Amino acid sequence: MGKGQVAVYVLLGLVILIAIAGVFVLRYTVIEGELDQISDSTLEETKPIQTFVDECLKLTSQDAVYYVGSQGGFTYLPEFYLEADYSSIAYGYFDSGVSLISLESLGEQVAEYIKINLFYCLNDFSSFDGESIEYDYSEVEIDVIVNQNDVIVDVDFSILVDGTTLDSFSAEVPIPLGSVHSYIYEIMEKTSEDPEWIDMSYLASLETLGFEAEVIPENENTLVYSIGYGEFVFLSAVYLETKEIPMFIIPESFELLEHELFEYEINYSNGEFIDDTFLFDINDGLISFTPEIPGEFEVTIRLSDNEGFFTEKKVMFIVT
Repeated sequence: MGKGQVAVYVLLGLVILIAIAGVFVLRYTVIEGELDQISDSTLEETKPIQTFVDECLKLTSQDAVYYVGSQGGFTYLPEFYLEADYSSIAYGYFDSGVSLISLESLGEQVAEYIKINLFYCLNDFSSFDGESIEYDYSEVEIDVIVNQNDVIVDVDFSILVDGTTLDSFSAEVPIPLGSVHSYIYEIMEKTSEDPEWIDMSYLASLETLGFEAEVIPENENTLVYSIGYGEFVFLSAVYLETKEIPMFIIPESFELLEHELFEYEINYSNGEFIDDTFLFDINDGLISFTPEIPGEFEVTIRLSDNEGFFTEKKVMFIVT
């Protein structure tokens, strides 16, 4: 075969390759155009649904943050809580220990509220009458992250719209729930250190950060701390166990006869008796002795418990 024939075959091969490549390029361009048209068409069909769910999620998430704030961090209240006139409030401090909800559990409570109420906001997509919308709300998954300056909500929820699946939705609530929680926790820690002390200077310092802080007395052993940010308010109750101070009843003076047995049983609440006299000892509230020396003896009687609380009285014993 001559060189001229080889050149012709080579040239013919190149022409065929170019033609095949052109066909593929043309076909890809056509397919790509069709896909773009389908994508644009699908977006137009699903965009209203996506927007509707996002708006519902945003509103419900904001309501959730407000609601848990009003109940001390809970959607479902714990066993013990304060039933105030204006709200049911979980205890951040109960008896002698901090009981404030953790930050992680706080996010879970927000998620619980959203899961319950998002369904009602969507209202079975009744505003999209005529649209082909399929979903299974029982499969919804909600993840809530409580940050210092905001709350982020991510929802996995498969919705089939005319053959196209939407499954990712999100919302941001610009409320510093994490910061408020940390401030409340600091207050409860201070209460644990000294239950009878309210650190008003600390509450005042929060106001310099843009928060409104106050303490609301409920009764003799219960109060409520309130930290607000704009229209948002977080309430947390404090229950201080009423301390039973030792008490006893005894007359201010007694007249005794020398060499005669004297007995008197003291009516008392709790604790142990201590006296500062050589005349007698007090055993289980009973004073029993025979005076041997005439005279007037002032005795200080103290009733004390094991925590250091006490009551004392001065009693005059007149021996004739």
